[in-house]
Amino acid sequence: MTYTDTGLTSSTTYHYRILARNSSGESAYTEELVATTADTPPESEPPQSDLRLWLKADAGVETENGALVAWYDQTENGVVATPVSGASPPSLVASALNSLPVVRFNGVSNALSLGDFMSGADGAEIFVVVKSAPLANTVSGLWTFGGAGGTMYPGADGLVRDDTGSGGVHTFEAMFPTEVYHLYNVGSGTGYWCNEQNGAWVAAYSRNPFVFSSAAVLGRAMGSGAWFSGDVAEILVYDRALDASERQAVGAYLVRKYDLFPPPELPESFEAIALTPYQIGLRWSPSQAGVIYMLEREHAVPDEDAEEGYSMAWEAIGEMRGECGSAFVDTQVLPSTLYRYRLRAQSCG
Repeated sequence: MTYTDTGLTSSTTYHYRILARNSSGESAYTEELVATTADTPPESEPPQSDLRLWLKADAGVETENGALVAWYDQTENGVVATPVSGASPPSLVASALNSLPVVRFNGVSNALSLGDFMSGADGAEIFVVVKSAPLANTVSGLWTFGGAGGTMYPGADGLVRDDTGSGGVHTFEAMFPTEVYHLYNVGSGTGYWCNEQNGAWVAAYSRNPFVFSSAAVLGRAMGSGAWFSGDVAEILVYDRALDASERQAVGAYLVRKYDLFPPPELPESFEAIALTPYQIGLRWSPSQAGVIYMLEREHAVPDEDAEEGYSMAWEAIGEMRGECGSAFVDTQVLPSTLYRYRLRAQSCG
């Protein structure tokens, strides 16, 4: 005899036991069986609601003798990226990243015009798979997507100066090396500006005037004239801020497609300490930037069919981003009560 339990949640552990019953009574319960559901398969494509621009090096690319002369937007908006007047086209390099092509900018004369593709937008969220390889003693001007001259990724001093979707420049130290392939994400709107690398928070500002260039350029910071030296594999631009689940979906799509970094490892240590009769402190190490740690607690729930009158179930009690810390205090506990905890690590991307 078989039975299929439906309506479950992916990546979740469930406990089962059975008893037999007839008119004469009931048997004892069997020993408990444990099973964990599989991960949800990754989305084949990212969310496309309010997607203004989608350029990827493995589609919509027109070349002449290896040079990219037109890069066609994969949305219905019909944007075509073509070489800036006076500039030369970048190159299409086959099998550069996870057997997929990239568009390579030479840091001297390559740039693509995107025009006023964000006209009317009051916010933006941008994702790009990128590697910067600046020439000696130069800055690398990734793009002109703001109102303060363009993004230096990085500058000659190694710091990133980014005005994407902003009337000002935001300066910060990169959390991950810019000279290796990685995921860079920027969100901007009136009153907020934030960015991430490989899913890890880098910087956030609450004061920001939203400005997006009406003459957008990929491959050059037009204010300083700095050219970009490096590779771009794919870029997605939304005309609004994404919610956490959408941002996770875009990140997962890009990270898996380009194999940017491996799944996170579980911490080597995880411990629980009773702090007060009503508080239990949880801590773990090491903690990785760009990883979300999800905490669950096992507790008793009423169960009329259970011999003890209750059964045990796991519930989510909180989560923590790796760059924000490696400790959590559970305040929803009672004195002289046994609790069990478990921890799961998930990439932000």
